[in-house]
Order: sequence, then C-alpha cells, then structure tokens
Amino acid sequence: MSEGRRPGAWPNRRFRHRRGCEVLDTAMRAAVDAPENLLGGFNMNAPAKIVGAQRLNHVEFVHRPGERSLVHALFDLLGFETMETNGGRYVMGIIEAGDSGADNFIAGREVRGEQWAFDQELAAALTQEPLATSLNGYRQMLLSKPQDGMHFGIRVDTAAQWENIVARLEAVGRDAPELAGRVRLERAFRPGDPDHEFSLWQAFVWTDVISTGSLAFGQQIELQTTD
Repeated sequence: MSEGRRPGAWPNRRFRHRRGCEVLDTAMRAAVDAPENLLGGFNMNAPAKIVGAQRLNHVEFVHRPGERSLVHALFDLLGFETMETNGGRYVMGIIEAGDSGADNFIAGREVRGEQWAFDQELAAALTQEPLATSLNGYRQMLLSKPQDGMHFGIRVDTAAQWENIVARLEAVGRDAPELAGRVRLERAFRPGDPDHEFSLWQAFVWTDVISTGSLAFGQQIELQTTD
C-alpha cells in the first residue's frame, strides 16, 4: 500500500456511487488498494487476475469538448458507478467490478482535435443530400428495429432495476434536463411483446454525449436482463 494512504482511500480519482447500480464495492476497493493499480488509475498492463477465459476488457469512447459533466449525468441516468483517472483525463463507468478490477468497464476522454475536426465536417455533410436522406432512413430503422443497429450491450441485474432505468430514461427531460435532446429511449421490449422475439427485457438508448465511433452519429446502447 502506498505510504501515507489510508485503506479504502481513492487517490487521483473522483468516485461516485450511482443510483440503482449494484456494484461490488468491496472488490473495487480491493482492486484499487492493490499497488499495481495505483498508477493514476487501473494499470492496463497488469496481468489479468482472471485466467482461462476471454472476456470484455473495456469499451472506449470520446465526448465533446467541455462536456465532461454530461458524461457523468449520462452514467448516473444509466445507473453506472463512475470514477475519474489519470488526473481527471479519463472518465470510467464501472459495469461491475467482479474479481479482476481491470475489466468490464467503459472509459473515455475528451475527443482529440483531429477527430473533432473530422466529426464536425462529417456532421455538416450529413445535413446535405444525398447523405441527409440516407441518414434519416438509418435513424428511422433505429426507432423501429434498434437491435439491428450498431450498439454495445450491458446486462442489468434484475427486471426491477431495468424498469427503474427505463423510467428514468422516459422522464429524462424532467429529471435530467441537461440531457434533454441528447439522450433518448428508442424502444423498450419486454418478454411477450408481440414484436419481440426474445425472452429478454431489452431497452435501446441513443445518445450523442459519448460515442465509440464518430460523434456525428452518436452511440446506441442496449440494456438487457433475463430476470
């Protein structure tokens, strides 16, 4: 343990518990207390603590200049725990700490100038024909069949937790006005719905606060549970 640091302290991080998110706090704190994970955030070069199986390590995103607070608001809405690492340059949304402490998270930073210049040019081009019509068709497809669009998915523990998240998304304009127009619930599917082919609760969310690709397109996120 680093000298002068009490057990459970979180140096160089801002950590906030997120409503509706049942994260393994004990495992997270054990991971952060481990010396190999104290170099300004998780040490991505450290050996994996879980062996013998492939698993999701992380999803990397970018956000617009000056919109760090909106990333925190978005993660709060979705029920993630968040922390900032590397002197505040990165925001991490902890999906579940598990036994590794260095896997299963979404992380990102402010977009670099080179990509931001490209994204702004692309966004302008998408307002002109022929791209404008193609983009509108794509957006309509996402509203009717969001599961057929590009997205990443996150498993929620229970149907009750899933319903709470969906309710917050439906009331985003009231409960998180800073995200109004920046986050929307595209569709929510429940087992037994006539147009739903899976025995899953699935919600598809679109946002342009973050993106794992171009900010001109935004990001689609699936939230699902089998409970």
